[in-house]
Amino acid sequence: ALNTLSLHDALPIYDITEFYSKVGNLSHIMRYNDVYCINRESVAEHSFFVASIVLKLSEFYKFDTGIALAMAITHDWPESIIGDVTVKVKRLFPAINTAVKQAEDQVMIENFNFAYGYWSEFEDRQSVESLVVHYADIVQCLHYAEKEINLGNKGYMQEVLSGTLKRLESLEVMLDVYKR
Repeated sequence: ALNTLSLHDALPIYDITEFYSKVGNLSHIMRYNDVYCINRESVAEHSFFVASIVLKLSEFYKFDTGIALAMAITHDWPESIIGDVTVKVKRLFPAINTAVKQAEDQVMIENFNFAYGYWSEFEDRQSVESLVVHYADIVQCLHYAEKEINLGNKGYMQEVLSGTLKRLESLEVMLDVYKR
């Protein structure tokens, strides 16, 4: 009987509300927060664009679209708790990079365990789906950097642009065997 159970135990909406409050943080966390940007982009926006690019890539590569979309959506969920520690900071301070990876793993296990498999597979970079999502992630960074440069941001975005082009070439070679 419903009257003997608390509403929290009886209705999944409360669990969904708690989950949404966590992932909803991604709309307030800005990417490239340590450099000047003309047009700020939230982690939530970035994840939407990555997932959209994954869907488009299904025209060109053979992979499980559902798994890849789940990876694309979850790949930055740890940032909802720890924020966006930028690539620049991780490269400059390897110890921070190691600590961030450990924290991300902990955040996923403690807060989003139901999606841990997708996130972990993305991090492992072994499956075609994870390679496609990494490719989409880099394409999105490339387009963001190009947009910033076209708006007049000639600073760090030049470095982002050149770095993404190198990483794209490497992934294209790895994905070649999965072409349609």
